Amino acid sequence: MLLALKNSLLFGFETLFAFLFLPFLNCWTVSIPEKEIIINYIKEAKRVLEPNRIFKFQVHGYLGEEYLKAKKDTWFGVSFSENEMREIAESLNFEVIEMKGQGTQYFWVTLKKRGYSEKKIEEPLRPLIKKEGEL
Repeated sequence: MLLALKNSLLFGFETLFAFLFLPFLNCWTVSIPEKEIIINYIKEAKRVLEPNRIFKFQVHGYLGEEYLKAKKDTWFGVSFSENEMREIAESLNFEVIEMKGQGTQYFWVTLKKRGYSEKKIEEPLRPLIKKEGEL
C-alpha cells in the first residue's frame, strides 16, 4: 500500500510524503528469505522518490546466534544489523534520518533521498577536486 500526502511536515521537512507501507517482516505477512530482495525494494523506492523525500520501512533486526543460523524462508526472514543498513543506505545515496528497534524483530529505518546537490562524491573522484587556491 502506498500512501502519499502532499505538503506534509515530517522530521522538520516540508515535503511530499510518500509512505510505502510494506514491512519487510511482519507477523501477519510473509517474511523475505534473501537480503538482495529487500535491497531491491529499497532501490525501487529510490528510483520512484524525488530528491529530499522520505522512505520509512521495517526490516528484521534480530541478530541472535540461533536465529542467524536458522534456514531463512518465508517464516524466518533475513536480518540486518544497523551497520549493514547504514552501508546500504549510503551506497544508494540515502541519508539516514532515524533508526529504531535495532537488534529486534521490529527494526524501523527512515531514509531521505539526497538532493542532486547532496550526492556523495565517489572516492575515485576526490583527488580530482582541487582546494581553493590550488592549480
